[in-house]
Amino acid sequence: MIKQHLARAYKSISVVVPSADRAPFFKSLMIRPDRDLVFVRVPKAGCSTVIARLIDMPPEATENTQRLHARNSLVTFDNSKFVARLRQLSEDSTTLFAVVRNPLTRVLSAFREKIELQIDGPRYRQEFGIALDALVSFEEFVDLLVQRDPLTLDMHFMPQSLILRPDLVRYKHLFHLETGMTECLRWLDDYLNHSGVGAEALVAPHATNASSLAKNVYSTKILEIVAKYYADDFRYFGYAPDLEDLSPRLALQMPGNTAVRALSMGAFNTMDSRLRGLMPMLLHRH
Repeated sequence: MIKQHLARAYKSISVVVPSADRAPFFKSLMIRPDRDLVFVRVPKAGCSTVIARLIDMPPEATENTQRLHARNSLVTFDNSKFVARLRQLSEDSTTLFAVVRNPLTRVLSAFREKIELQIDGPRYRQEFGIALDALVSFEEFVDLLVQRDPLTLDMHFMPQSLILRPDLVRYKHLFHLETGMTECLRWLDDYLNHSGVGAEALVAPHATNASSLAKNVYSTKILEIVAKYYADDFRYFGYAPDLEDLSPRLALQMPGNTAVRALSMGAFNTMDSRLRGLMPMLLHRH
């Protein structure tokens, strides 16, 4: 009898998380509480602009990045209502969408913001074992990066294909940052019945000018290394590892056909939700 009680008590507080290969996807979902609209957030790929639209934040208020990313009304993985809201989604009518970016400029932008400029503090340098006062080149950083298992990386550096799982999940819309942000914003405004915002109202609190710097930063050696490490991103999302044309020009390869609601994740309980709410930093919520 005592063993049975102990077993039930342990089960009630045990933390069950998604399998490692699916955790980035679920931790990146942002669900509108009032509609079956789900955004899969990819850091360094226009997510601030999209989130501002999703939470109806006026352009003049978007300097408050804390509210924009961590204190908004969207239902996310660290919200106690996440599992219930996910299960409420319709398999057929839910709109799942994302924005992707050329891997060459995305990783350079992440390096500039998190490593070179240290805009969000020292933790990203610490993750790669880089001294806080050290001068580190992009080439030196790439050498450190490619030694890591991609699934162990912070989401800013993780391949987009591991976050979005286009091999598993069915998307309604996939937009490219380089050519499709205006289309994305106009579609969102129409979907959400917004008016007067304007597709030109882009939000870029962490802009790093990576696109204009890429040609001067990438050597042939670095280009080949990055292209190999992010090979699935190039293949799935229509990009070529070519500095002369950073826009997508190849066909999308996205075979996933599973509805987001139907994708297996694992069982969660109240204690799980509470722990997730207390530890956003461990769940890549920045």
